[in-house]
Amino acid sequence: MPAPSAIVLTAIRALLTVEAAVALLQGVWPAVFVTLAALALTILPDRLASRLGLHLPPSFLAAIALFVLATLYLGEVYDFYDRFWWWDLVLHFGSAMGFGILGFLLVFMLFQGDRYAAPHWALGVLSFCLAMTVGAL
Repeated sequence: MPAPSAIVLTAIRALLTVEAAVALLQGVWPAVFVTLAALALTILPDRLASRLGLHLPPSFLAAIALFVLATLYLGEVYDFYDRFWWWDLVLHFGSAMGFGILGFLLVFMLFQGDRYAAPHWALGVLSFCLAMTVGAL
């Protein structure tokens, strides 16, 4: 039985494929473009990681796909940014948490082992700074 995150990832890709086909048949060209772009962005991280010889956990790929679905598909096609005043705040909070965790993991991997030594508070400060820098970009 596949992992729940793999099921979520497959369901999101299937939803975007069906929605792109429906929008294409109805002639709604902006929706076709946005759904195909969202579909490409859910496939791209897995393909890029395998090309570079990296292994991304299925849960990480599912989180990326959920974020892309929420921002591009639900936000733009179904106009969630105008329907719900809090939609943009929730997505920014989620991306900030994701960048913070990613920054912590990158700094933690850098200082892991005997080559570099840093106190725990320094790891936290560097992770915060990295997350803020990526978020500002």
